[in-house]
Amino acid sequence: MKYFFTLISSLFFAHILPTQGAITSWKNEYATQIDDKKCIVTFEEGIDENVQYNLYRKVKGLRATQAHTPIPNTNTTILRLRGGKENYQQVIEALKKEKSVQQVTPFFKTPSGEELGILSEFFVRIKEKQDEDLLEAFFCGAGVCSIEPHQWLQQVYRIKTTKETSFTVLDMAISAHQSGLFDYAEPNYLLHPRVTAEVDDTYFGRQWPLLNTGGPLQWNGKPNADMNVVSAWDITTGSPDIRIAVLDSGVDTNHIDLVDNLVTGFDAIGENTKGYPTFNYEQDGHGTACAGILAAKGNNEEGVAGVAYDCSLVPVRLFYYLDTLMTVLPFSTSDWMATGISWAWQEGDADVLSNSWAFPQFLINLLPGDPAIVEQAITEAATKGRGGKGCLLFFSSGNDGLDPYWPAGIEGAISVNATSMCDERKSETSCDREDWAGNWGTGLEISGPGVKVPTTDATSREGYENGDYTFTFNGTSAACPNVAGVAALLLSANPSLSAWQAKDILFRTADRVGGYAYDSIGVHGTWSRELGYGRVNAAIALVEALTTVGGVEGNMHTNWSIDYYPNPVQEQLHIKIMGLPSNDWLRISIYTINGQQVYQEQFNNLQLSSKQLISIPFNDLALKSGTYLVTIASANQTDHHKCMFIHD
Repeated sequence: MKYFFTLISSLFFAHILPTQGAITSWKNEYATQIDDKKCIVTFEEGIDENVQYNLYRKVKGLRATQAHTPIPNTNTTILRLRGGKENYQQVIEALKKEKSVQQVTPFFKTPSGEELGILSEFFVRIKEKQDEDLLEAFFCGAGVCSIEPHQWLQQVYRIKTTKETSFTVLDMAISAHQSGLFDYAEPNYLLHPRVTAEVDDTYFGRQWPLLNTGGPLQWNGKPNADMNVVSAWDITTGSPDIRIAVLDSGVDTNHIDLVDNLVTGFDAIGENTKGYPTFNYEQDGHGTACAGILAAKGNNEEGVAGVAYDCSLVPVRLFYYLDTLMTVLPFSTSDWMATGISWAWQEGDADVLSNSWAFPQFLINLLPGDPAIVEQAITEAATKGRGGKGCLLFFSSGNDGLDPYWPAGIEGAISVNATSMCDERKSETSCDREDWAGNWGTGLEISGPGVKVPTTDATSREGYENGDYTFTFNGTSAACPNVAGVAALLLSANPSLSAWQAKDILFRTADRVGGYAYDSIGVHGTWSRELGYGRVNAAIALVEALTTVGGVEGNMHTNWSIDYYPNPVQEQLHIKIMGLPSNDWLRISIYTINGQQVYQEQFNNLQLSSKQLISIPFNDLALKSGTYLVTIASANQTDHHKCMFIHD
């Protein structure tokens, strides 16, 4: 876990939960962020709607019945309160006394209005398989004995709580995390993923991201300010053997321009739709629009052509939309997201995962920190997918003009910003004149077209338009599948590439457009804050892919063993290497998270079979606290590792 608040607590034994001082400290840390106008109630199994509605009328301090939002497949409802700290405490206590209520948990809200809910269960990852016995010893003393292994993630266990539990979900997660006995512990978060699609009523009849002529039907953009896809199609239009997972609100599997490329999908929410959306709002067309950008069928005399129009599409439903009275928002949980990502590569055999969603960075400040269960799913897909070569996972960076949203900076996640039809960073002043901006800066890696993009829409009147297509699908939600589609072409041309190699090719061959200062030197070449390594270029990337021998570089090599410790680093990073031939050389480089090199040293004629250990003095490098990438290269292979440095 990268970030967490230090609480004043003392664990007398491994099985003892927080003292009253720890609980008080937690309340002091988070009291300002608890939303006193909202809470989450989880009902016991089998409680029908009539009982719930009667409860809403009975408990004083709640708003009217119609103000509450049931969350499907969770036995959970978001309750809205009349407000005020005193009323909040009274409502919570009254709800806990009801037999029909299993658990009551809080909502957090930042000053900027971002929200995150805590559900009545949490997840713990044990360090070793033999540590299973620790779970019961640690948690059952608090009245928590509902412990079951996660269906998809290794060494992760789901722990369910009730109102009889001695401590809250967060108290127990904090205690487990700080005990040092487990890799991590965190609640199942109720999240609003930022899908960032911007749609207006303007129709646009041509696909400038594929071939930009600069004409009036393409908003008078800049000729050739595109991804060079049409030239890439001379090499490949995609392969049905390469599967692209669309992790979103679901895909209209009946769409005439998608049906030929669709394979059986998955509903991570548990409604068994096999990836089909529930159509209640126009936003439910979001996943269908992303799918069309990726792989709408080409040369079929229908609608639009996807970037990789002969690849297969795997629809994975991760979230749905609900009307919260003020606005329609997407809802998901960290468990659904981790499950969807894990299913995509383990059962769906996906090679590329396109995720047109992300979360505001404030999440990392909530203990225990990042949604670690989702991070683990990302990491496992990126390292174990495709038979060990690794999957490519793309995420939209966000549409607020701020720093890229989480999971930017997480190893295995590729953050994508949007470009305009004039090859500039999408901003309020870009040539399209739309008043939104893609997120840019630290953590951004690559960019692609993301404004007024034509694509498939949910059929009939179920999506953004009355017809089957929309020609103005906007946002980094559009940029993400554009770049992911190029990655699918890359793997179609050379399926032996490791994920690291494919990413390296995408980044090195990207066009450094926009007139920005690509003055940072990263692992994959020059980098800018505005567009990362640049706007993707499909044709040049495919030529590079055809001349690359798969599996030669990257993280996939197993003929050497490298251990990095400690992590976080406060003084020195120790690197223990075994399996490197005698008299070989090593080059060790350290980069900031945005690609700036801060250290490099070459070690020649090493006898590592006997020496084995190299120490890097982080404390002598005048570095700021933060996350860094350590790259170790020998004559034949490369390894990358992220570590956190904490300045004294």
